[in-house]
Amino acid sequence: MIQAELDLSSICAITLTRGLDLLRSGDMSAGLAQIASGNYRLLPYALEFWIEHCSRYAVSRDSLEVESPLTYHLTRLHDAHEHCLRSVKGAEELQASGEATISQPEDRLRPFAGIPAQNLMKEVLRIRLIASQCGCENGKGTCTHASSNPNPAQSEFPSL
Repeated sequence: MIQAELDLSSICAITLTRGLDLLRSGDMSAGLAQIASGNYRLLPYALEFWIEHCSRYAVSRDSLEVESPLTYHLTRLHDAHEHCLRSVKGAEELQASGEATISQPEDRLRPFAGIPAQNLMKEVLRIRLIASQCGCENGKGTCTHASSNPNPAQSEFPSL
């Protein structure tokens, strides 16, 4: 079971990183060809469940090693996300926006303390919480929380 969660966590992180790399490339025709070939068919699953798989693996361990394969993949995901943010918003706005804030981090994220991807995980969970409190469904309706987002630069890629 532990190995399965490690494998699923790694697959999700790699898939998300590849998706961000595709977004960064800026070559829409090549990107569409990659998508059409089926190379990204796991992306919706990875977007939905990456934090859950990472958390299940992390809580099964005494600690998450800095040199572990999962930490490596999560660091690559974090770096790809940061690069995308910089290309969209510019380094100054990103730096001014600060880190993701959640008043009380969930227990399942504690094993990721000290790993840069923990802030990304916190932000994703915060955005999911806000989205769950909105009257939005499938892009329809209005969300009153959108204008009160304290970190608009970090919500450019809310699906992660």
